[in-house]
Amino acid sequence: MLNRSTFFIEPGLSYEKCQKILFPLISQSSLLLSSIRRIHLDGTNSSSFDLINERLYDNERKSCRFSNLKSLILTRCLLIESLTDTLSFLIKYQLDELTLIFDKQMIYSLRCTGDMSTMEFEKEKLIKIFQELIEIIFSNQCQLTSLKLDFVYENYSLKFHQCLKSHSSNLISISNQIFCPKLRYLHLHIQYTFILENLIDYVPFLEELSLIFHRSLEIHPRSPLDIKTLIETNGNWFKKVSKLKYFSLKSVLRDNVEFAYLKWLLNNLNHIEKLSIHLQSLNDFKTNEIIWNSIIDANFIYKYCLPDEIIHLKQFHFYIISNYESIKKTTEEIIHSFRIHPVFLINHQWTNVKCLFDPILSYQHLCSSPYSIYERKFTHNSIHVPKLFNYTNIRYVWFDFDSSDHLCLEQFNELFPNSFCIKVNMEQMFYSRRYSDLLHSRLAVYYNIQSYLLIKSTNIEPYRLTHNQLHNVTRLDFYPYTGRPSELLARLISMPIQLKSLRIQKFEWLIHMIQYASNELKQNALNNVEYVEFSIPSCNMGSNERLHIGKNLVPFLSIYMPHLRTLRLWRPDDFPWTSIRPMYTPNRVCFSQTMMLRWFQSLRKSVDSINQHVFVFQQDLNELIEQLDKFVFLEILGEIYKEKLEPYRSMVQRNFPNSRSHVDISRFRLWI
Repeated sequence: MLNRSTFFIEPGLSYEKCQKILFPLISQSSLLLSSIRRIHLDGTNSSSFDLINERLYDNERKSCRFSNLKSLILTRCLLIESLTDTLSFLIKYQLDELTLIFDKQMIYSLRCTGDMSTMEFEKEKLIKIFQELIEIIFSNQCQLTSLKLDFVYENYSLKFHQCLKSHSSNLISISNQIFCPKLRYLHLHIQYTFILENLIDYVPFLEELSLIFHRSLEIHPRSPLDIKTLIETNGNWFKKVSKLKYFSLKSVLRDNVEFAYLKWLLNNLNHIEKLSIHLQSLNDFKTNEIIWNSIIDANFIYKYCLPDEIIHLKQFHFYIISNYESIKKTTEEIIHSFRIHPVFLINHQWTNVKCLFDPILSYQHLCSSPYSIYERKFTHNSIHVPKLFNYTNIRYVWFDFDSSDHLCLEQFNELFPNSFCIKVNMEQMFYSRRYSDLLHSRLAVYYNIQSYLLIKSTNIEPYRLTHNQLHNVTRLDFYPYTGRPSELLARLISMPIQLKSLRIQKFEWLIHMIQYASNELKQNALNNVEYVEFSIPSCNMGSNERLHIGKNLVPFLSIYMPHLRTLRLWRPDDFPWTSIRPMYTPNRVCFSQTMMLRWFQSLRKSVDSINQHVFVFQQDLNELIEQLDKFVFLEILGEIYKEKLEPYRSMVQRNFPNSRSHVDISRFRLWI
């Protein structure tokens, strides 16, 4: 769609329509080609980012087809070599602004099981491609003025960030004249603090720097002793980024070492004019850290959130969320501390603060005037929300469910008139492996306090959900649960008037919901769903019952989600969801184990087995597309042997010649 100077592909638009109608229309119109200045490509519902090399870049003429393109936004994109080549050209000669958000599962899906050598090769290849791209971005060839870069990769983040570290070391040894000559605005989502220290040498003309740390001010792989030595150097970055006027930082702080690092960082940037700080303590673990246990008031802000020497600072905004055991000062006393503090008294605009004690999450919220704080008080049948706190800008609401939650949901339309998404955690206690997901979600809450809200409930009756309706909510996300939440799931799914997007942990949940809680499910509750995401059990290992759950996939979707456009599947192994493994008799253990061993050996070594899986996968794809006439995009995250790569690719190209596909050992994408 063309919107003034911006071009974007509507979600759910098929590749066939793009290829036959949209792309020819644009390419044949010189006016359109020259008018488009901004393009946003999203990999959620298509492989549209793959088209950059084909549609944006003219390989013969070595030029961009959109002559006036200045801004490019890529979200959920894969890191592939052709994309990197085209981006390198655009960064050097075309773009002023670039937003690059890679697909988070690109690395995570490369689980180190099966063929270790293949997995390691794929990871090393991605790291090399990433390093080449970074070398272009942070070099004197880069013509960007604005860059937003998100490259946090779970489990492999350090390796990717070390591309920058090695790049920095090499450049210093070669020349001290290599830097980004035009970059003025830099927004980064990173995981390790050393990245900032390495990058600062290559952005001497930077005017605005915004940082979001993934979990905390992570000092790893360095030790606390290394950080102490670093702090004692008393370095100052004025000569490195003398033009920097604005600095923003959002992060969790875990301990006193990270507070010390923050103070060192602020002292290095004490020449800035505008400062914004968002900090949060961890309440998932009891902390003995002295700093977080102190009173969070004006003295705390001055001591830990401002540089020691305030030179040119004119605007200072903060939002501090801290865990508390008991109230040490009243809100009035905390607010009054700013009015009598000598530093804040001189700068009168810094004395207008708000403070709130949250008894439900045991948080203290303290912020400067530009930010809003939310407050809620639970009674037996209602939620009291003072008019002072405005929810109207909140777009996402996260519920931590105990059994269920009706208090907020009963008043949801009134409280959150512009919210379109509810994220539901189905368990009260979540720790261990889900800790990182929890922390990341809470970071999202407090990084964007105007758009994201976290609510935790306790002991609320499930039946109270029955008659509630959500007017504007079109997306529901359900997170881990150990049981089969059939009735609760049915009630929650029935609440939105028009549910468009559903993300759920397991496909079995939906099957159980239909089998055991159909009386709780509103008629046609899933009928308008256009996007669905869930996992399906292995088609090669497990019990006979779980093995064949996948055969219900297409019949279920065709009946309950007839308007589905996008399907995203999580698999523990192969891409086909229909199993061809023989049924083994449970009471003959030795026989079953022997047959199972032979079966696994055949998966990789037997040509007949590979051909069978190719045939079954072809049947699965054909059935899916035939039964869902509006279907557009399929993505499967799994793991296959490298011997199946070419057979799968050939099958897709042969059977879907007018589609766009991407097949590797951990991912399958088909844009029809």
